Amino acid sequence: LHTPTFYDLSDEFDAKMVAYGDTVVSSQTPIDRIADYRLQTPLKFSVSAAYIIKSKALISAEYQFENTSGIKLKNDKGQTSVFEYDNSMIKDHYKATHTIRVGAEVRPIESLGIRLGFATVSSSVKNDVESSGMTTIVAGTVPHYSFEKRTYYYTAGLGYNGSIVHVDLAYVLRMNQENLYAYPTYIDNGDALVPSKLTNLTHNIVATIGFKF
Repeated sequence: LHTPTFYDLSDEFDAKMVAYGDTVVSSQTPIDRIADYRLQTPLKFSVSAAYIIKSKALISAEYQFENTSGIKLKNDKGQTSVFEYDNSMIKDHYKATHTIRVGAEVRPIESLGIRLGFATVSSSVKNDVESSGMTTIVAGTVPHYSFEKRTYYYTAGLGYNGSIVHVDLAYVLRMNQENLYAYPTYIDNGDALVPSKLTNLTHNIVATIGFKF
């Protein structure tokens, strides 16, 4: 069981806008603009099990539940009324995520281990949010946004543990699908915008070598 984590955060920012025409118009926010607030992460818990086969192989599985809709924003005094709209949007648009991890390791000899693994993480956004036709509020000046779908992880590893040196090689493939929208307005001239369906592949290779003295 993972209890919520509480953060005390402070944002410091300023902005300036200049418009050039017949006359130059300039506007500047206070340069010492500071926003203090608190963030509460959601509750999550996990269960796992493992089985050892004759000291030669290991099979393990884990399930994790995270209540993403339980994220809360508060002011620096711990009050949620200031962020009532933000918290209601989080609750209405987000849902719990489910993570499943399975893995296996085989040791053909005592000093050599071969590992394979798989994991999948569900989307934290409710299914009807994308099709609701609502205007999405984007951050900053970036006009595009995306809805991430389920994420998959495929892993493999090889490890050698000798009397003097140990070597470990790991590979992780992350595959994620998302619908990318170019503009924050869902409807354009009465027609729903058609998203770009993207499949993102990320490859990570990590090698470790160590010596015993």
